[in-house]
Amino acid sequence: MKKILLLGDSIRMGYDKYTRDKLSNIAEVYFPEENCKFSMNMVRYIYEWADKLKLKREEIDVVHWNAGLWDCLHMEDGEPLIPVDIYERTVDRIQGLINSAYPNAKSIFATSTPVSEQMWKWQGKKRYNSEIEQYNEAARRALSKYDVKINDLYALLSPLPDSYHSDATHYYTPESTKLIGDEVVSNILSVLGVSESCLSEAERDYSPDKIIGI
Repeated sequence: MKKILLLGDSIRMGYDKYTRDKLSNIAEVYFPEENCKFSMNMVRYIYEWADKLKLKREEIDVVHWNAGLWDCLHMEDGEPLIPVDIYERTVDRIQGLINSAYPNAKSIFATSTPVSEQMWKWQGKKRYNSEIEQYNEAARRALSKYDVKINDLYALLSPLPDSYHSDATHYYTPESTKLIGDEVVSNILSVLGVSESCLSEAERDYSPDKIIGI
């Protein structure tokens, strides 16, 4: 069995169980129960999540990860949590840590997904799609020196109407879970060189009971 690790924010928490079920015939899929949040939080906990999940790190075949939506979140002072230049350096640092923690794994980075600015309701905090695009480009620059596959979830979701959103940030609707989950699965199969004919069914309700983070 292949061994897959999913790391990321609350977007990841919308598709992780779906991905695990779809890949159950060919892989064991691991992920932290908690929200991995912003990029510096990932730097802090990458090794501890491995320990908590009791992973044999050299056996991990693929790490699929994302970070960025927390970083570009404007706080009450009007400034993003993590400025884009620091984010770019931190993405580089995360990938270096992934390479050292999981020396035999292939890496996939998922771009941050678009928000519905019209649906935004969190007073004092805000995200802008124009800035999400800037953070995604910064991540691409940081990862360009590595052998990392880019899973462009932003491009996948940006043409879709607000009905795919469960709130301004998240995509916990059944249609979105399947759409995003299938894209994640497809990218994982691609780097593994495995056919989609090996996939299992994933038909239960994967919607979280509550919104997991802003």
